[in-house]
Amino acid sequence: MPTILYIEDDRALQKVAQRQLEKRGCSVVCADDGEAGLEASLGGVDAVVVDLGLPGMSGVRVIEALRADERTARIPIVVVSARCDVQDHALALECGADAYHSKPVQWPAVEDELQRLMKERAAP
Repeated sequence: MPTILYIEDDRALQKVAQRQLEKRGCSVVCADDGEAGLEASLGGVDAVVVDLGLPGMSGVRVIEALRADERTARIPIVVVSARCDVQDHALALECGADAYHSKPVQWPAVEDELQRLMKERAAP
């Protein structure tokens, strides 16, 4: 069972994501902000889903920090954000995100993408 870290400050969205991803066989760990998310990422997660609009450390900074740390550099990262601007999308991908989904989220599509990315990263 893969463990997905969801970094999102909205508790209601955390609960929705947790229910949706658990239905598809994932274990979900939630963090309310970027700093807590980075700490949780060191606990052995298989993928990260992150919002860009986080309090304190932005989602972009979280992505950069994950990519800069050799312990987390290969973890798949999917952005889920209300920011639909092309510039935000491009910036997230430039900083190292693997995919970008706009809110409201279609969780089955996110989970399918997470599974694909985890499988790709696991391949030798």
